[in-house]
Amino acid sequence: MIIKVLICLKVSLYMILLSIHIIGAYSSFEKDGVKCRKTEMLALLQFKAKLIDDFGQLSTWGHEEKDCCKWEGVLCHNRTNQVVALDLHGLGLRGKVSSSLLELANLNYLDLGFNDFNESQIPEFVGFLGKLQHLNLNFSNFGGLIPRSLGNLSNLRFLDLSGNWILDTNLDWLSGLQSLEYLDLSTANLHKATTWPQAINKMAALKEIHLQSCELSTNMLNSLPLANASNSLVVLDLPGNALRDILILLRFLNTSSRWRHVDLSFNILQGEIPNAFGNLMSLSYLDLSRNHLVGRIPDALGSVTSLSHLDLSNNDLSGEFPYALGNLTRLSHLDLSNNQLQGEFPRPSSQLKESRIEGNLKLLDLEVLDLSMNKFSGRAPDLSACSSLRWLSLYDNMFNGTLAESIGYLSDIKHLDLGSNHLEGLISEAHLLNLSKLLVLDWSFNTNLTVRIGSFWDPPFQLSRLMLAHCKLGPYFPKWLQNQKQVEFVDISSAEISDTIPHWFWDNVQMCEHLNMSHNQIYGVLPDLSSKLNLLTIDLSFNEFNGSLPLLPQNMNNIYLSGNKFSGTIINFFNFKRLFALDLSNNLFSVEISQDCFMKLMRLFYLNLANNNFFGEIPNSIGFCSLYSLHLENNSFTGYLSRLLKNCSNLIILDLGGNKFTGKIPSWLGDSIPELGVLSLKSNKLYGVLPSSL
Repeated sequence: MIIKVLICLKVSLYMILLSIHIIGAYSSFEKDGVKCRKTEMLALLQFKAKLIDDFGQLSTWGHEEKDCCKWEGVLCHNRTNQVVALDLHGLGLRGKVSSSLLELANLNYLDLGFNDFNESQIPEFVGFLGKLQHLNLNFSNFGGLIPRSLGNLSNLRFLDLSGNWILDTNLDWLSGLQSLEYLDLSTANLHKATTWPQAINKMAALKEIHLQSCELSTNMLNSLPLANASNSLVVLDLPGNALRDILILLRFLNTSSRWRHVDLSFNILQGEIPNAFGNLMSLSYLDLSRNHLVGRIPDALGSVTSLSHLDLSNNDLSGEFPYALGNLTRLSHLDLSNNQLQGEFPRPSSQLKESRIEGNLKLLDLEVLDLSMNKFSGRAPDLSACSSLRWLSLYDNMFNGTLAESIGYLSDIKHLDLGSNHLEGLISEAHLLNLSKLLVLDWSFNTNLTVRIGSFWDPPFQLSRLMLAHCKLGPYFPKWLQNQKQVEFVDISSAEISDTIPHWFWDNVQMCEHLNMSHNQIYGVLPDLSSKLNLLTIDLSFNEFNGSLPLLPQNMNNIYLSGNKFSGTIINFFNFKRLFALDLSNNLFSVEISQDCFMKLMRLFYLNLANNNFFGEIPNSIGFCSLYSLHLENNSFTGYLSRLLKNCSNLIILDLGGNKFTGKIPSWLGDSIPELGVLSLKSNKLYGVLPSSL
């Protein structure tokens, strides 16, 4: 499903331009006097009759409007009045595709994408629409074999069957598409279609090929001839397959010198990145992310001076940053995240002489720089020369030293993540002064970083995510957040705050989904939060809150309130239907939990009531238990170890120590809970033989 969403989002500019070219000459169907032919109107009505139009998208078809050239999605030629294009993309239609479309003799554009045809096979008759130049059936829930008849469409220039449940065992029919420029069969099951490279070699006009998540393997390329008939190929999109041998792939790539876009991400490519990638001199886009590549980044990539997008993330690359990449003056997107790279990252420079002598880089057009999850060290790089940066992540490295105020010059920055490093010193409003577009700010887990921003400073930005965990933010609650009303994620845990939460903060978090203020010394009584309907996770554990538990919205997923001084009832939490985790441990509760309430709590994944004075008996029977971790230690629960727990077969941690349970240790304990890894029954009144099944 993730791959399908990615395919949907990666709409090619070429696709848009080609569509405009095909349709452009026929855009005057609104012109007075244009009347479609009766035979074609009847054919369209027959086509509509086979469809289920749940949303009334085809309401203009028929009824009072008799000119089909004015119907939704229908385009006619402005001289012949014949239907030449049918664009029903994304209308949510269901049902069947009628063969009445064969009456549209001059139809050259057909788009039925993003509809739902219930996994039916792509109709055979589509291959006999001989004038078709553009055929798009993507994400329309077709299934079964791709009809061979599509090979008859010799005029076809654009074919997109992606995002369906189709399969094929032989793609030889592709060789009949001699006019085809764009091919997308992404998510089709092609693991038995071993001759697809040979078929593609015969397609002289082909420019783009998209085969994402098609279960392809590199052994399909072994028999590929070195001479490639399709010298027009410029885009190769093969992510999400089972491609293993990068050398075989490179041999395939070397059959053309015109590649501009190569995406081999989400495969199982192994070994080092070959220097021969440096021969692809026309390449502007290269994605080798999420493979098993090792070794150093080759200097040869620095010779591909046309590169604007380079993604080598999520591999096992090592060594230092190659200075040769400084030659990539057109580079706008560089992602090296989640590798084993080390050493210092050079400072980009606008001076060519300086870049050669001091080892700095001329990467001034960078818009995205992601170095996260590596082992880079030294001072945090001064990137103020990269004035176009929109996304910067240095997360989880070993950068140290103070952060230069010049970072505030990055006026286009939206995502700024410097978390989990060894930064130190003082952060003030000067570091943020010009960042009017900032949405994400993360300085978390820099334990020696002190954030001192004036109480009355009004930031020029509206954050959606704020992460300052384990920074020195306190002792006062940060008042400069007073006008931040778009925030969706807040983590200011372990930030040395010793204060109350001002009322304006609770007014500002209407959009907040995740709130973490744990491990501070925040005190006071929490207000009614039941109106914060977007709030899914709240973590206020290990503070000094007191009084009754706050009212919370019923749709919450995770509630962590341990280590405070809460008391009173917890009855409000028993009817949360989407709650996964509840932690009320280490508080001052002293109430009975009824058997009915216990049964509702057993629907959670994580329940921790430890170190209070709860009492009551665990019920003997329950219909359902989904718990993975149950902590009831150091309370006053009584009775026998209930057979209720026998139904909790997913339990990994079970801690019932320090209560008043009586009776024998049940013999089923080891058999019924096979994944149990931690068991504590200490300090109860249990007796008997420990079950051998444990």
